[in-house]
Amino acid sequence: MAIQSTREELLEVIRSNKRISIWKNSYRLEIDKNVDIPKGLSASYKTKSLSHKPYRQSLIMSEGDKNFWFNIVVGCSGPLLNKSKTKKDHISKKYAQLDSALSDAIKLHELINAYPVISPEIIFPKGVRCAPGSFAETVILKEPTKATLVSAINKFSAFIDKNKYDPEWMGGQLNFIFSGHGLDPEDRKKSNMSGLLLKDGVLTAKEFYDLVSDAVPKDAESDVILNNHGKCRLDVFLDCCYSGLFTSNIFGFFLDNPKNVIPGKLWASSMPFQQSYEQNSSGLFTRAYLSDESRKLNLSDLFSSEKLSLADGGVGVETKHNQNPFIIDFSMLNFSMTIPGAVGTTRIMNEYSPIEEKTFTNSVNFLAWITCYLRNINKSLKGAL
Repeated sequence: MAIQSTREELLEVIRSNKRISIWKNSYRLEIDKNVDIPKGLSASYKTKSLSHKPYRQSLIMSEGDKNFWFNIVVGCSGPLLNKSKTKKDHISKKYAQLDSALSDAIKLHELINAYPVISPEIIFPKGVRCAPGSFAETVILKEPTKATLVSAINKFSAFIDKNKYDPEWMGGQLNFIFSGHGLDPEDRKKSNMSGLLLKDGVLTAKEFYDLVSDAVPKDAESDVILNNHGKCRLDVFLDCCYSGLFTSNIFGFFLDNPKNVIPGKLWASSMPFQQSYEQNSSGLFTRAYLSDESRKLNLSDLFSSEKLSLADGGVGVETKHNQNPFIIDFSMLNFSMTIPGAVGTTRIMNEYSPIEEKTFTNSVNFLAWITCYLRNINKSLKGAL
C-alpha cells in the first residue's frame, strides 16, 4: 500500500482539529489489520464530556452511521426581488435578497470541519470507530448555477469509487446543506411541487433525489456497496422557505422507488406550508442550530453561544410559530419525527391525523398525511387546537 502521508503528519492533522480527505491507497498507513484497539484514542474532541454530542453525529457508531462523508454546502442568495419586512425585522426568505445565505453556508462549512476525527491511521473493525464521518470530502458552492450543483452531486460517484474497498467501508454518506430560497409551491401549477432556487433556475426535489441516487455506481462491484449495512445514505439540512415540503418529497420518492440511497436525517427549517426567516444577517434556523452546536462541542471560538436554541423550540417562539423546524429521521430504518418545542404530538396524531395503512405506501399519501399532521401541530403550538 502506498504511503503518501507520514504518521506524524496525520497526528498533526488530528491535533489541529482539521478534516482531511481520505482516499483509497492514499492516507492509510500499512499496519497490522488485526491490531488491538487502543484504550486511549487520540481524538480532536474539544468537549469536556463525551455526553455532549451534535444532532447529526453520535459518539458511538450505530448501524445507520457512516465513516465516509461527502459534504456539499450551498449558499445562494437567489434572484433579486422586492423586499418585504415583518415585525422585528424578520425578512421573509421568499421575497428578500438573502444577505445571510453565503455567510450561513460558510459557518456551516466551518462546523463540519470542527467535527471530531478519530485516529485515521488506525483500521478499526467495521462499525467500531466511534466518530462517523472521520473520512470526508467537502465542497462549498457559493451562488451556484444548476449545472454547478449537478456537477458537485455527480462527484459523489467518484468519492464512492475511491473509497468502497476501504476495510471500514459501510456505505458512503452524502450530506447536503443548503441556505437560500425554497420554491413557493404556489409558483408552480402543482401544489406539491418543491424545489431550491439556484442562480439560474430551480432544482426540484425529484431531480435532486434522482441525481443523488444515480450517482451511486451501478456496476458489477455494486454488491460491495449495497450489502445489508452498506447502502449509501442521504442527509439533508435546509434553511429555506417551504423546506419541509422538499424533505417530505425526498422521503416520499424513497417510498415510491427505493433506489441505491436511503434517507438518513432530513432537517427542514420550516414546515411544508411555512416560510423561513432571517434576523441579524443570519437565518434563524441556522443561527439556533449553530448556537446549540457551539455549546455541545465547546466551539465558542468559532460560533457565539446565545439564548436562541433549536432544541427547545426557540425558532418557533421567536416567530410566533410562523416557522417551526422539524426533522424526519430514518437513519435506523425506522421512521421517526422530531418537532422542537412541540408537546402532545402523539395525542395530536392519534386524534387528528392518525397513521393509516396507506400512509407509507407512496409519496402522495405520505405527503398528504405529514402536511395534515404538521398543520395540526402548528395549530396546537399557536393555541388553536
